[in-house]
Amino acid sequence: MISDFINFCKISIMENRTHKKTKATVLQMQKPSQEEQDLFTFKSEYLMNNPYFDFHEINCEDYFDKVFCRPGHNNLPFEAEQCEEYKEWRRQYDEGLAEWLHGGGKKSEYKPNIDYSKIKKFRLNPIVLYFEQRRDKATDEPIVDANGNKLCIPKHRIILMDKEDPEHLGYNTDILDGADFAIMAPVTYIGGSNKVENCRWCFGIVLDLDYVGKQEIANTIFHMTVVTLGAINNHEKVQLFPVANIITNSGHGLHLYFLFEEPIDIHLDNQRKLLEKLKRGLIQLCWRPGDTSLNKAPEAIQYQGVIQGYRIPGSLTKFGEPVRSFYNENSHYFTIRELNKFVGKGFQLKEDELTALESGFPYKPDRVTLAEAKERWPEWYQERIVEGRPPKEWYTKRRLYDYWVGLIMAYNTPIAVGHRYYCLQAIAVLGRKCNIPREEVESVILSQVDRMEALTGPEDGSNHFLKSDAEAALMAYDDPKSMRISWRYIVGRSGLSAFITEQKKRLGTETLRRNRSQKEHLQRARAIRDIDHPNGSWINRAGRSKGSFIKCEDSPAAKKIADWRRNHPLSTNKSECARDLKLARNTVIKWWNGDNEQAIKQWDKYRHSSTTEEPISHKALPDDPFEGFIKEDEDGLFLVDPSKLKTEEDYKRATELLQEAIKKMKK
Repeated sequence: MISDFINFCKISIMENRTHKKTKATVLQMQKPSQEEQDLFTFKSEYLMNNPYFDFHEINCEDYFDKVFCRPGHNNLPFEAEQCEEYKEWRRQYDEGLAEWLHGGGKKSEYKPNIDYSKIKKFRLNPIVLYFEQRRDKATDEPIVDANGNKLCIPKHRIILMDKEDPEHLGYNTDILDGADFAIMAPVTYIGGSNKVENCRWCFGIVLDLDYVGKQEIANTIFHMTVVTLGAINNHEKVQLFPVANIITNSGHGLHLYFLFEEPIDIHLDNQRKLLEKLKRGLIQLCWRPGDTSLNKAPEAIQYQGVIQGYRIPGSLTKFGEPVRSFYNENSHYFTIRELNKFVGKGFQLKEDELTALESGFPYKPDRVTLAEAKERWPEWYQERIVEGRPPKEWYTKRRLYDYWVGLIMAYNTPIAVGHRYYCLQAIAVLGRKCNIPREEVESVILSQVDRMEALTGPEDGSNHFLKSDAEAALMAYDDPKSMRISWRYIVGRSGLSAFITEQKKRLGTETLRRNRSQKEHLQRARAIRDIDHPNGSWINRAGRSKGSFIKCEDSPAAKKIADWRRNHPLSTNKSECARDLKLARNTVIKWWNGDNEQAIKQWDKYRHSSTTEEPISHKALPDDPFEGFIKEDEDGLFLVDPSKLKTEEDYKRATELLQEAIKKMKK
């Protein structure tokens, strides 16, 4: 299945750190049923003849033009061999590598730190991932496995290369026409590899809808139209989906392309995560179980990153039909802000996030510049920035791994067909994060192949789960990037988020975290406090002494603020002062007039509330209604003595807060 093979874009089997002999990829190609063929044909004909939009079919070269070229840019958006942009990138790469090796680093751990300001956005490479069938060296015959499946080798291809005349560049797509499997993301890269660290510009967002039938494709197209709702005198125009620029009939599903006016810079992690947040919102918007997808289970929704690859027109579907793409003449290129209006509030980008994507300026929510980080964390700066060393690996407890393995093996866990690969991949990721031996992780993952294949239903057609899929999932164990994958990401990709939440509610506990709410923890803590310090003896009734406050002359912040005000005599903008001095606004308010105004107000309030400057005596307070309310019963447990309390409310309150804590202390 496509989602399984796409992970080779992220975890290359050619970089197996165990140095085992690399096995060939098994490529499933099965003869389609008549129903599959008829549905595939119907979807293509519906796209060309639907009553709402003018779609026409495009070939492979037209597809590359629409995705990567933009009006007003005459040059093709690809890197000519040894162009000036590539030479500049190569120079920086080689200089950084030489410095890294001179400092004692390993070449395999080198992370280049490239200045992209001189590299044009329309001179980089889209990379196609395809599979080439292995052949016998002696006979040149194709090699297949025992089941007749093709054994293939993954390869990368730059689709436009230098010709004899550098002024005449052309597409090189011969290898893609009729390819059993060929995918590409709407992203350009430096060099000839589609590694995450090489990605540079994103030209659009692509959504993959699975299990699309006749009614589902009609619903998808209709939701892109503007319809009128409401009563006669209260019309409301609604457009649920943005209008797709390109729709690809990929086999069992559809790929919806929303292309940008200008490509978005995604070479930094923060920028890429912002775009993936927006894509996740669009997936939730457009993948509607039972409406735009035959599968009615919410956990069947698949979330992919922005560098995910998708099948190219002219290559073959998993059941052997040529993939077909259709361009929408009624569409236009999108801005980030236009797409952002369609997604729900939980996924909408904020103004500063939108500005960061539009301008290409790195989005840094913590507001710590690299120069400031150099001053604050010099050791970190030397290791990570200057020397380019990879981050340290921090392992977690084994119980997280055991919990996930138990969850996947449980018979009642609703694992969706489209998430089988990610559920097993999560075992490999957690195995590395929890420092589990690789042999143990491999044994667990391979033991689940039959169980995952058993989930294949009649509606899934040729979407079987093979041993090679499990082996591909295991490769995540050998990828150091697995150490940076979060628990939230694992749960989201597995499609089990709702199930796990429901399990926690049913059990009345959080399986992996604390089993009590914050309110309950505070109740227990306060109960123990009152036992250790009865009659409120823990309270400092005299209040904080005036001399304990920091004086103006002892505060570095107060001095900075005083100097700033002398240099800006007419300004009353405390926020501007805080930004200039990199201080909290509350700190600026505190020292704005040179004195600790908050401390003075607090002291005056206390002083005027008392008739004397002396500390308030316990005798001046009313009798404590809870004094002497604890007694010991026959079993040696401390309980509340209701005879010492005045009201029934006091009894209930005391019992709820203290009984369990006292019981625990006694034990």
